Amino acid sequence: MSSYLDGLATMARSDAHMAFEIQSVAAFYMALKDAMKHFGGWAADEPFGVAMKRFAAAGLCAVDDEHFDRLIGIGDSVNTGIPVEHAMTMNEVGVMTAIVDMYLIRTFHRVGPGGVATNDGEK
Repeated sequence: MSSYLDGLATMARSDAHMAFEIQSVAAFYMALKDAMKHFGGWAADEPFGVAMKRFAAAGLCAVDDEHFDRLIGIGDSVNTGIPVEHAMTMNEVGVMTAIVDMYLIRTFHRVGPGGVATNDGEK
């Protein structure tokens, strides 16, 4: 979960002089991607954005597709080396952080003592 810690670090470093919002969103995106892959929330045969939206839709009352497409675009851009086309805000960092936290908390409840095993057979 080093991506999650990277997200926290870049979020904490952001201020009026240096903005690390894009790096924070990308780090939390990778943390979610890694967690969903490890704990079975994402099958490799589907685009990650589809799995992310499905999880968010199940946990939230409404999902703004345009907003999620921006978050997914940042994650995909940074991971493929494609230049990022737009700026991020701390609000978007907060949304990405909340999605990762929601996934991890729900997963920890599911795989806790007596819970379901992960994809690699671990509890």
